[in-house]
Amino acid sequence: LGGRSYEAFQPPLYYGVAALPFLAGGGDHLVKLRLLRLLGVAFLLLAAWLLWRLVQRVSRAPEQALGLYALALSFLLWPGTVLRVVTIGNAGLELVLGVALSLLLWDAWEHREPRRIVLVAAVFGLGLLTRLTLLAFAPSLVVVAVLVARQAYDSNARRVAFLAASAAIPALMLVPWIAFNLHTYDAPTAWARVKEMQEHVLTPRGYQFGLADLPSRFRVLARLIVPEEYWVEFLSRGKRLAADAVALVLLIVPFAGALRLPAARRAPLLVVLALPVAGGLALMTFWLLIGNWDFFLPRYLYPELAGFAAARGWLDLPSSRFKTQIGRNYELFGCASRQDQGALFDRVELWARYVELAEAHPVLRRFHQPRFHGIGHLADTGERVDMGVEMTELTASIIVAAMFSSDAAMSGLH
Repeated sequence: LGGRSYEAFQPPLYYGVAALPFLAGGGDHLVKLRLLRLLGVAFLLLAAWLLWRLVQRVSRAPEQALGLYALALSFLLWPGTVLRVVTIGNAGLELVLGVALSLLLWDAWEHREPRRIVLVAAVFGLGLLTRLTLLAFAPSLVVVAVLVARQAYDSNARRVAFLAASAAIPALMLVPWIAFNLHTYDAPTAWARVKEMQEHVLTPRGYQFGLADLPSRFRVLARLIVPEEYWVEFLSRGKRLAADAVALVLLIVPFAGALRLPAARRAPLLVVLALPVAGGLALMTFWLLIGNWDFFLPRYLYPELAGFAAARGWLDLPSSRFKTQIGRNYELFGCASRQDQGALFDRVELWARYVELAEAHPVLRRFHQPRFHGIGHLADTGERVDMGVEMTELTASIIVAAMFSSDAAMSGLH
């Protein structure tokens, strides 16, 4: 980068990691490009794995984890998230470290062990060496660290010493980079140099932001699902309103649901998963009003939103309303598994097989509840029907009544 781009002044961790595939590409810059994009894909997959671990912690029951993960994973598959992560830059590593911080903070909240705070502090330091926007996790780290200190130590002196040591870890990790900036730019960061390079393009008339600009800036965050390169679509009023509606749902529904939760369950969701989002918004507001710089871009919230998306507890839905397509996958597997000349199961045989599977694996009934009356009876009661054996008169009459209860149903079946 050689100082010719503002990216040259970013914290160094991503660029140190990316140097390895860059050098491995040899003299072919197309190969270098592909390797760096593959690094971004690797970051996306690692973030997905960490998100799965977080979902397992947050889930109230193991059988709910997969459905919750389907909801949380949809965030990682937004076009805005995918495109930003595979674009060459520190967004991919930033996302990984953001999800990792959410996971580690959740573990620290649950176990209240000092060593977990030490680990969180170290990962937080790595985050700041990737992008300073991860300062948004600082309030959550402070709250959880104080809770751990109060429970782990019996004297105020030891608590203060522990908190000071925890704060020193990320600070010491930043020392080499800050020392380099002080030597090169006479400032802890190269912020002034970056602003000098970009200000004549972004604010050519020297515009001064104020409180009146905040509503329009917050509204820009409603475009978070799509990457900035496609924001030209929002020249359409209808699409702007649609984006606003989606953003309101993403914001209002979780917090409205949080009000219904018991305080003991609500507290970790708010501190660990919601507070970083509020911290990110506070940082954006600070730079707009104090630094006169517009940081209101959704991509700066992606690391915080990943953990926020994992909070199934926001809605606290009962198991019967929290379904996935697991059952549908079992149905397709069953249809393909009959051995006689590749024939498919008929309805009765298929659901007899389903009942057998449900007896062996009761969790299936939680994720697949059919609505046909006769089939529903089989699934709900667990009544066993052996494959290849003539069905009992009672079960046969239930299914016949459900499937052939009218002339219209009969003609539809034919």
